[in-house]
Amino acid sequence: MDYRDEDLLEEMFEKYADECEDALNIALARIKNVKSAIERAGDDSHIDLLASRIKTFESTKEKCGRRGYDFNMKSIKKNVRDIAGIRIITVFRDEIYSVVEMLHHIPGLNVEDETDYVKCPKQNGYSSYHMHVLVEIYNPIENSTKLIPIEIQIRSQSMHYWASAEHKLKYKNSDADPRVAESFKNLADSLAKSDEIAIQLRDANKDSSN
Repeated sequence: MDYRDEDLLEEMFEKYADECEDALNIALARIKNVKSAIERAGDDSHIDLLASRIKTFESTKEKCGRRGYDFNMKSIKKNVRDIAGIRIITVFRDEIYSVVEMLHHIPGLNVEDETDYVKCPKQNGYSSYHMHVLVEIYNPIENSTKLIPIEIQIRSQSMHYWASAEHKLKYKNSDADPRVAESFKNLADSLAKSDEIAIQLRDANKDSSN
């Protein structure tokens, strides 16, 4: 790709990223409103941490290359559904599904597809619940609306620790020792067992307080 073509593509990408950020802000506001309403009612929203990010041009370019996607706007809009991303962290593993159920009932978050890596972790040990939702945004200049995709990841604290460590230590090292991958899988298995123990402790505490 000629550098001038890439400059133009980057300019087009930034405009699309702005739309993604608008959709992200709408989704975040709706999730925060529901979270607050649940907690004001004295219930547990199960959301321990809520974070977000917009994928950069360089990160998108890297992902397209890694996945074998064409690097143009048509391909980016079709294949890279996580330009805008929201991450929800729960304390306990089983709370993930309560959050998923809550998200399904929030107006304006139109669930496009979802993948359960909690029940079926990836081979390397990665575990999380992924949802792709479409959020409608309005353009007052064009007097038009469009649906923008957002990826929402819901994971427990232990899953988040594993993903952060794996990303930092291995993700960008294509020449990683195979023993490193095996160690990360073993770590994921250990953390899953820790999650089970934490749930047992929580439930035992509930029973003793009743």
